[in-house]
Amino acid sequence: MLTPLLLAAISILPLAGQEAVVIEPTTTPSESIATTLDVQRYELALTLLPRHMHLEGSAHLQVLLTAAKPTLALDFHQSFAIHEATLNGEVLVFEHTDDHRLLFQIPEHLQGPGERRLSIRYGGRLPQVKSLGDTVGLISDGVHLVAYLEPDGARNWFPCQDHPSDKATFSMSIRVPWGDIVGGIGAWEGVLIGEPGWSTFHWSTRIPTATYLAALAIGPYAVSRTTTNAANGPLPLWDFFEPRDREQAVKVFSVLPEMIHVFEKLFGAYPFEKYGHALINRWIGGMEDQSLSILGRQEALSNDPTLLAHELSHQWFGNWVSPHHWGALWLNEGWATWSEWLWMRTQSASRADGLLKSWRRSTMQLASTQHPFPLSSPDPSDPFEYRLVYNKGGMVMHLLSSWVGEEAFLAATRKWLEQRGGGNMTTASFRVALEQHLGIDLSDFFAAWVENNTLPNIQVARSAIKTAKGYRIKLSGTQIQEGLFHPLTLPIVLRDSSGELSATTQLRFTSRSATVEIDIPFQPSRLVLDPGRLLPILIDS
Repeated sequence: MLTPLLLAAISILPLAGQEAVVIEPTTTPSESIATTLDVQRYELALTLLPRHMHLEGSAHLQVLLTAAKPTLALDFHQSFAIHEATLNGEVLVFEHTDDHRLLFQIPEHLQGPGERRLSIRYGGRLPQVKSLGDTVGLISDGVHLVAYLEPDGARNWFPCQDHPSDKATFSMSIRVPWGDIVGGIGAWEGVLIGEPGWSTFHWSTRIPTATYLAALAIGPYAVSRTTTNAANGPLPLWDFFEPRDREQAVKVFSVLPEMIHVFEKLFGAYPFEKYGHALINRWIGGMEDQSLSILGRQEALSNDPTLLAHELSHQWFGNWVSPHHWGALWLNEGWATWSEWLWMRTQSASRADGLLKSWRRSTMQLASTQHPFPLSSPDPSDPFEYRLVYNKGGMVMHLLSSWVGEEAFLAATRKWLEQRGGGNMTTASFRVALEQHLGIDLSDFFAAWVENNTLPNIQVARSAIKTAKGYRIKLSGTQIQEGLFHPLTLPIVLRDSSGELSATTQLRFTSRSATVEIDIPFQPSRLVLDPGRLLPILIDS
């Protein structure tokens, strides 16, 4: 039992404010998986040598076979040596192929549907393999080792069904040399320190997790442990960083309680057992490992709040509800990108506007170049295309929220998260859920903004009638582009000749034409469409 070891573990893990106590070729991720295998749980018992990039251990998989088949297949890098494999205790014959598939022959009496326990003992040097241009797997800076797995790097350290649609729970017992600290997924269950020269850290989660989100960080870290009051009660916050960076890291991460509070009001209760960050001294940006985001040291310590907001919001969008396939990645990244703006508007209006301008520029570039891949169907060889999946994804979330109303949009999103939490999402299921909760048809919106890279071209005419208290202004907008009509809300400012008086209104396009009337106490001489130039639209003068 681990419970008696918790007090001993506390004595070797540093508290906030204390010094740390020493204790190949690019691949393209698969879009489909076998439907006859469902992994329910991964139990990993591993010895890792971070500086030698070596691993030995066992993976125990609780699997559900849904049909009678003579073989069972998993993803696992071919460089690892398989010492033994058993199914319900019976030794299996297997083949480890050059395309990193592990194929097992199932004894006839175990071939029917039902739960099985598959155990694999293995070892070898951790491969450094690129997928879509980035090294994925357990990556190193020479001292620290972290899980950077998206899209298909989990197979580079444990046998798995490496696809986001097959989520499972995890238990990790990680044995490391004395002096290394291990951060992992979910809840901390303790550390075993009895064996000379070694420590074994235990982390686990009962919340379904996509394999690319399995969190792990190893190294001679200093650790800051605090708690914040979250919707579901006290939430542990764990941050892992180099001892020399303690002061700056604690300062940078001190914003987390407020950020979590803001996002819980928008998205609902934070869904996991803890949250935190682990840093690695190489340029990686950020990776939203479940309950423990991985950040590049330089990027994290630069104190960029949008990076922290982006990775935190992924815990709801991408982790709590994960893509069913990589074609739905824009939902992950669109939400996380828009969340940067949701946070920045509480801190700096000018920086929030700067984000919108960047997304606007990308969205307009995609249209002007007639980019052939829309959000709903990104290029399979480049599913992470930044202009499309991130920037346009964020812009589309912003446009949709503005068009249906932010309060209604976020309320529908919270309902969707409640219903889909722990599971997966597609573009179609997201749209259907919104339509059900909002009570409106979103087919035109998704056709224009999600399924195509086109823009509206808008003309606005105005008329004025003198009234006893000023003027009644009628604004008539028309989308004159060929092809699709683009649902959107267009903000408008009316100004007088001096520029001192102004009034605001908006045109909400539910068809190609939209009108609005407004009473104002002055004669307008200037009409400003899209003040700030924040929307991806063309304006016909």
